Amino acid sequence: MALKLQVILLLVTIIFLIIIANMLRNEKIELKYSLTWIFTGIIMLIITIYPAITDALADLMGVVDTVNAVFFLALFFLLLIVFSLTIALSRQSNRIKEIAQEVALLEYNLRKYSDLVQLNRNTNLDK
Repeated sequence: MALKLQVILLLVTIIFLIIIANMLRNEKIELKYSLTWIFTGIIMLIITIYPAITDALADLMGVVDTVNAVFFLALFFLLLIVFSLTIALSRQSNRIKEIAQEVALLEYNLRKYSDLVQLNRNTNLDK
């Protein structure tokens, strides 16, 4: 890897990790979601500092061209991230549905109680 490219990747990765840390500090992202991005940033940092790792991974995978191995691994990590976010989205969707049902039941009970109180007041006024 060319030194200029290595320096650029190193700077971009450090900026990426700083942005994630600031988002965590400002509570714009939860820790459980940021861990994936922090892990990805650390992997990018390691690969940037030690580019021979990508050659070793390509040899281990049996891929002739290192770039193909990098693209494959990047695609794999992106699929993992999308899958984990899909699971989180599904959980949130189910939780929203449960909360909406609970609110509907509470509103129903409140109206029923309110009607009962109003009926009781009308009955007491008639006496």
